[in-house]
Parts: sequence; structure tokens; C-alpha cells
Amino acid sequence: MVSGRTEGVVLAIFTALIWGFTPIMMKAGLLAFSGSLITSVRLVASFVILFSYVKLTGGTLPFRSYPRLAIAAGVASAANYFLFITGLELTTAISSEFIFQFGTILMVLTGVMLLHERMNSVKALGTVMSVAGVWVIVWNGADLPELLGQSSFFGNLLILAAAGSWVIYGYSQVVLNRNHSSSQALLLILFPAAMVSLLAAPTYKVSSVDMIDLLVLGVLILTALVPYVFLARSFKRIESSTA
Repeated sequence: MVSGRTEGVVLAIFTALIWGFTPIMMKAGLLAFSGSLITSVRLVASFVILFSYVKLTGGTLPFRSYPRLAIAAGVASAANYFLFITGLELTTAISSEFIFQFGTILMVLTGVMLLHERMNSVKALGTVMSVAGVWVIVWNGADLPELLGQSSFFGNLLILAAAGSWVIYGYSQVVLNRNHSSSQALLLILFPAAMVSLLAAPTYKVSSVDMIDLLVLGVLILTALVPYVFLARSFKRIESSTA
């Protein structure tokens, strides 16, 4: 029988693998849809699918009392999605993936300082290597005036901001998991995230759309929902700074 820790690690690994190709799929989606449309569809569809699953399986819906932390996490998740896809429009998919790992660094520090998780040599080494990698990609060897003139530089900064907002989600998911199932806690976060994505989005842009574009959009919905579910369950089983 698989131990809880092993399951948590496996879920975290699958989450990382899905996140690895998500920016490429987003680049493909941006050819037909605006970033705001993609963001709204991903968050709203993720909430609706998870809500339906919990309802159909007889689970308890957690909406009688609403923790402020869940609202903050939902707003941060929506900000994360908007910032990431806006930054992705200005930089490359590969760069965005590396830079977003800055969120992992912040999650390690948050886990150690706020959630009282343990720091070990592996986490410390991973943090140093991630910081070095992010610095190399963002700086890219250019002098400051040249760097400021590059659109990719501002795209990279937006990705960094997205990584920072993601940490608010990660911390909140861990705390909410203490009093709710992982699915309940995730529903509490996804509802305000979906509402913010609908209210805050500018006008939607849709180019001529074919079945391939709709398929890409469907895949992007899954790459939002599945990692959320996997990571929420993972946080129940291992330390957030490990995931």
C-alpha cells in the first residue's frame, strides 16, 4: 500500500510535469483567444467541474461560512493567472517556466517561517540553484538601459509577480486543509478566483476559431484543474516546502 508521503510526492511530481508544458499550450491558445478569456474560462470551468464532482459524489459543500483567507487566496490565484499569461505574451514559454520557479523558492521560505516546516540541505541547495537560474534568465547579460528596453524583461517581471501571488494560494491551501478536505478547501479558493476573473477581465478577444483551438482551450482547462487538485491533495500529505 502506498504511504501518504509517497502519494504526496508523486502528486507533486505530476503537478510539476503538467506545469512544464502548460506555457506552451498557453502560447498556442493565445493565437486564437485573449489572455483574459483564457484565464476566465480556466478558472470558471475548474470551479464548475470541481463543484459538480463534489456535489455528485455526496460531498459536503463548504460555503456556509467563508474564511477571509480563502477570499485572499482566490484573489491571489486570479492575479497569478492574469499576471502569468500577460507576461507570457511578452516573453518565451521556456523563460516563463524557469522564472515561475521563483514561487517555489518563496514557498520554501513561507513553509519554514510561517508554517514551521523544516529546512534541510536539499531544500537549501534547491533554493540557491533556483535563485541563480531566475537571475540569469531575467538579467540575460544585458546592461541596464538595454535590459529596460526589452519587452521580454517586463514580461519576465510579470512572471515573477505571478510567482509571488501563487505563494499566497499555497500558504492558504495548507492552512485551509487543516479544517477542510482538500477538495472543500480548493472550492473555497476557486469560487472567488472565478468571480474575480469574470469581473476584472477586460473585453475578450476571439480570432477565427477551429476545433484545434477549442481542443487547446479544453486542455488548458485541465491543466488548471488537475494541478490544483493534485497539489491540494499533496499539501495534505507532505510539507508545502517539499511540494
